[in-house]
Amino acid sequence: MALPIETALAATYTLSLTRLQCQVTGWKKNRLGPQAAPHKLHCPKLKVDMGHHPYVRSQLEQFPWGRVEKDGSFSDDIARARFGVLGPGATYGYWSVPYGGHALDANPGMIPNTRKNDHLLAPFVTQRGEDYVHGEVLLGESWPLHESSWKLKEKSHIPGLFYDEEVPPPSTLAPIVDWASWYQWRGIPLESPAAMLMHYPLTVYHLLNDILHVVETSGTERRKIRVHYLGAEVELNFIPLFSEIALLIPDADLDLTFFGKTTYDLVQRARRESPGSLATRDVVWEYTAPRKLGGSSLTVRLSSDSEAWGGEALQSHNPLYKVDAVIACNAGLGAYQTWYEPIVFCDMTNIPFAVTDYIEQSLRTAAEGTIPAWREFALRTFEFAGMPATGLASLRLPREYPITVNPFHKPGQRPMGGTRMPNMINGFAMPVVMRT
Repeated sequence: MALPIETALAATYTLSLTRLQCQVTGWKKNRLGPQAAPHKLHCPKLKVDMGHHPYVRSQLEQFPWGRVEKDGSFSDDIARARFGVLGPGATYGYWSVPYGGHALDANPGMIPNTRKNDHLLAPFVTQRGEDYVHGEVLLGESWPLHESSWKLKEKSHIPGLFYDEEVPPPSTLAPIVDWASWYQWRGIPLESPAAMLMHYPLTVYHLLNDILHVVETSGTERRKIRVHYLGAEVELNFIPLFSEIALLIPDADLDLTFFGKTTYDLVQRARRESPGSLATRDVVWEYTAPRKLGGSSLTVRLSSDSEAWGGEALQSHNPLYKVDAVIACNAGLGAYQTWYEPIVFCDMTNIPFAVTDYIEQSLRTAAEGTIPAWREFALRTFEFAGMPATGLASLRLPREYPITVNPFHKPGQRPMGGTRMPNMINGFAMPVVMRT
């Protein structure tokens, strides 16, 4: 039954007034708590952030499969379904994702804003059923063939890894600066949905090469580059794709170790239930690039030391933590208490550390608030026993945190109903610690 016109108008007026009151209140006082900055302070910067939208849209629209929804977002699920690669488990190869819920696992280290606002976090931290396992393929004894793991009908859409006389490698490495140049170098058409997965390994390359500059060399000597990758989850389903880094960085031996609760749980389960499986081995994947592209090697390991990168292993200066770089994708530095130790330890030991995040504001909040606060707290408490005085000196150094768009972000705006900010998986990059 339709409402009388007077009632409808009154309801509309009341709703408009309520929204106006919320806007007025939120301008000077953040509803998430007394410690949160009001919108008045964020507004000028958010306006700049919103200026990225034309770029975000153009990056998606260069792909024939990059359909823009009415709200300006890109539906990853619809695109996967159209290619027949939407589903959970090893049956879906590299594309395996859980049905429903959020792409990330629940993390006990998440920092709630205030107790009364915990419900605001619930939609973003969804516990999935016990039947789904990130990296289920690692519970087997061998990796399936690379091409079959892509699950794509068109073989020309697959970026190959193994070459012979009949299938030559890509041409000599050219500058790879964005998706267009990578697709051209790889010789695959833009009709391929490869970018929907390859953004992870290419983001790692971008962080190492363009943000931290740890792969630069003044000579021709072969280098060993040890990298710790923190917070790995969905990445465990497509570890062979990280071989792309060996194709892009010539004359190097890359040692990549995954850390995180999901990685730790997978290894423990494998030891209990699947002796001899990939996840129980010291090395879970090895690859050597063609000599034509520099002949670099990649070795991938899974850490089973602890659920997080930190704790006693850091305090005892475990040799395992003698690394050239630490990276994390979609990190959420200001959302998880577990980032305290990696940030402070890397700062004190001068280990290059870089991250990506979904939105620029998240990184800016970390750069302007979380990281300086944690550095100051570490200076006051100096929790890491046995740390030399150089550690304290390093914490006192002024550091800059430039935030840039990651050219290898996953194409498309995420369909996040609560925000219209530019929001992309691996969307923005920032160095946390640059080697001094």
